[in-house]
Amino acid sequence: MKLKLSQKLIAALISVYFIASTVLMTSNMTQLEKVGNEKASLEAVEASRAFTSSFQTLIDKQTGSLVTMSKLISDMQATGKITREQLIMMIESYMLEDEDVFFIQVAFEPNAFDGRDAEYKGLQLYSQGDDPGRFAVSFIESGTTSIRNQIINLKDGDSSLFYVQTKERNELTRLNPINYGSYDRPVLYTPVSAPIHNKNGDFIGVISYMVSLNALQELAIHHTTEYSSVGLISQAGYYVANGGNDELLGANFEAFAERGLTELANGETLEYRNDDQDTLQHYVPLSFASEADTWYVEVVTSMDFVLKEYNRIKNNSIIISLCATLVFVAFIIILIRKWVVQPLNKLNYSLGQIAEGDLTQTLHIKNRDEFGIMAQNFNMMSERLREMFRHVTDLSHNVSATSEEMTASSQQTAAASSNIANAIERVASGAETQYEYAGTTAAEMKEMAQGIERIAESSTIAATSSQVAEQSTVVGRSKMQQTVEQMNSLQQTVNQSSSAIMALAAKSNQIKQITEVIAKISQQTNLLALNAAIEASRVGEHGKGFAVVAGEIRNLADQTKEATTHIASLIEEVYEETNLASQAMVEGTSQMKAGITSVHEAGQIFAEIYAEVQQVNEQINEVSAAAEQLLASSNGVSETVDKFSSNASSTMSDAAEVAAASEQQLASMQEVATSSEALSSMVMELMDRLSKFKI
Repeated sequence: MKLKLSQKLIAALISVYFIASTVLMTSNMTQLEKVGNEKASLEAVEASRAFTSSFQTLIDKQTGSLVTMSKLISDMQATGKITREQLIMMIESYMLEDEDVFFIQVAFEPNAFDGRDAEYKGLQLYSQGDDPGRFAVSFIESGTTSIRNQIINLKDGDSSLFYVQTKERNELTRLNPINYGSYDRPVLYTPVSAPIHNKNGDFIGVISYMVSLNALQELAIHHTTEYSSVGLISQAGYYVANGGNDELLGANFEAFAERGLTELANGETLEYRNDDQDTLQHYVPLSFASEADTWYVEVVTSMDFVLKEYNRIKNNSIIISLCATLVFVAFIIILIRKWVVQPLNKLNYSLGQIAEGDLTQTLHIKNRDEFGIMAQNFNMMSERLREMFRHVTDLSHNVSATSEEMTASSQQTAAASSNIANAIERVASGAETQYEYAGTTAAEMKEMAQGIERIAESSTIAATSSQVAEQSTVVGRSKMQQTVEQMNSLQQTVNQSSSAIMALAAKSNQIKQITEVIAKISQQTNLLALNAAIEASRVGEHGKGFAVVAGEIRNLADQTKEATTHIASLIEEVYEETNLASQAMVEGTSQMKAGITSVHEAGQIFAEIYAEVQQVNEQINEVSAAAEQLLASSNGVSETVDKFSSNASSTMSDAAEVAAASEQQLASMQEVATSSEALSSMVMELMDRLSKFKI
């Protein structure tokens, strides 16, 4: 499909604008989506922080009594005034009074409590196991009383974990939750153990509570909203609480390890997008007494909520982009038609008319750009061509008149030759009659010589005029060549400008990369400040000042990020504008090449005119040569007639010679007639060629 130049320009500019708009809008949408995700992350962290605070309060309440009991046992053991039976009764009394505690375990190192293991090994409560007599008893609530059992294995197996791990850590320890309900209706408890020390601070035993986790599920439901839910996952990957789906309580989160358990173990916050459920999930580590005992807060946010603002702005951006595109297209069409298409159409039409022979064409373009200069040069070329063809036409008319005169003279000469022949036949009748005819012939030959001389002069004038036309054509071709050189120089300047703009685009891209690095640094600073604030909140009152500093650092990081984003936006705009300028330079270069092509075509027309003028010049030279030859022949005939007149007395004797001279003269006259006819034919051909041009 052939497209016009205006259509190509409009299509190219629309394509560039569409690509630039698409890239810019895609970049903005990506940035906006990133901001939405960051906002969701911050909200998730805030939700996890609120849940963590409530959870910590609950844990402190539940473990506070355990720590108090451990301290009380340590103090009482240090005095040596408490017996095993007294301690057992104290523990049972506490368990029956606290409705949240239904199972307690207490175990001491061999002979560590009272040094009387050997005395108690015969009693049923202490008689079993590898260390008979060792104080290691569990208590299970049963109505208004409790059931006592000896803890037999404290070295390996699940039943010994509370003791082994607490002894290893020598600090408050929490184990994985245990489901004491059914699969459909889980009732979760988690063992919490505290070490017991002697007065020297040495480890001597462990006391462990089975703490109910039902309150955690209520907290998770309380912090769950329409768009997000809060859950709690144990270190082994089991749901302890889930505000969005209570059926998951006690269930193993199999994909938990695949989603970055290593990062969470290092204290990092993990963000994960679940495309199957169309949610954004955040996992925040929550340490208990140490990092070795860490649970994880899960915050699940709906992507519809995360991308709500993003979708709204995206739809508005699409509508605005479409409207801007329509306005841009209309504006570009109007400018191209006015500044490019109209001048080119005028030039194309005038060149077509000149190609058909109409040299009266002129361009009325008043622009001060390249089209205006081209119009001035075109009008100057047209005027000079008209002057040249007028001069050639006048010379052709003169040559035509001279040719007619020469033809008439040739006819007269032919008639005179015929008379001479008749006179020779009558030589015998009288020498006097021959002398009279000879005089007449001499006079006519003089007239013929004068006519031939006028033909030669006219031919010389025609040759001179033809040379002038040829020189004018050479000057026109030189001017056209200068125009081509000037346009080539202008094209080089445009290419240099395009290179400079491309260099500016590269610099803008480098600045953009620097701003991206600054943005990443500010984001990392924000995360570090956030982690510092979390750590400060764990310390309590002692970390408030550090939390304020961390908050200020985070605010400074946010300001740096906003400034960097603004700078990146400005750099992107500069980058896009330089790309548009570069494309405009490329289109200008294309138009310049088209203009050079048009000038080359005009140069070819000059070459054709130059060839025609050379042909006319050659024909006129041939006419001039023929006229000179005819003049020489006429002079020879004139000399012969003079001799014939002076020797009239001997005409009779020289009749044969006179007859031969008459025949020679007749042949010369025939040659003159032939040359005259050729000259007339050439003049007619020249006139026919000139008639094709309108001047």
